[in-house]
Amino acid sequence: ERETKAANQEIKELKEELQKNKTISDIEFKFEEKKLRAKEQALLRVHAQKEKQLTAELESLLGKQSMEQTVHERCHGFLEERLHDLVNKKEKWNQDSEREINDREVELTLLGERRQQCVLELKELEDRRNTEAEEHKAKEAEMRNAVLIERQRREQFQRMADAVLFLQEEGRKYMKRRETAKAAMKGKKGKKGKKK
Repeated sequence: ERETKAANQEIKELKEELQKNKTISDIEFKFEEKKLRAKEQALLRVHAQKEKQLTAELESLLGKQSMEQTVHERCHGFLEERLHDLVNKKEKWNQDSEREINDREVELTLLGERRQQCVLELKELEDRRNTEAEEHKAKEAEMRNAVLIERQRREQFQRMADAVLFLQEEGRKYMKRRETAKAAMKGKKGKKGKKK
């Protein structure tokens, strides 16, 4: 019975100690639980803040990416349009250049033909001028000869007229001398008859 009592006492003490330890454990557990919950809450707040920060950064990055994508698409569209415009301008320039080259070649050909025609016309005009100059010289020489012949004819006519006048004058003088000589002969005959 004493052993039972002692055992019961020991069991009681052990129970009390166990209860005490359990109470301490409960207190420590609750404290640790609160501590852990506080740590968990702190970690959750940190994580929530970090998540919020990362979400904001993600949204900012997505916004920037969207903006970059928009800028890229617009730049790409602008460059495509610019390239298309430049290709069209290059093609138009090539067409205009080819047409202008063809026009210039045609114009050059026409100018060459016109120059050749002008050279021929100039040669014809020079030949005509030379011919006319020769004809003019011939006419001048002919006119000079005609004037010279006319002058010689007039001079000859004048000499003939002068000769006729001279002959007439000499003839009158001769006739006068004859008449004078006849009169003188008659006078001599008359004097001889009176003497008889």
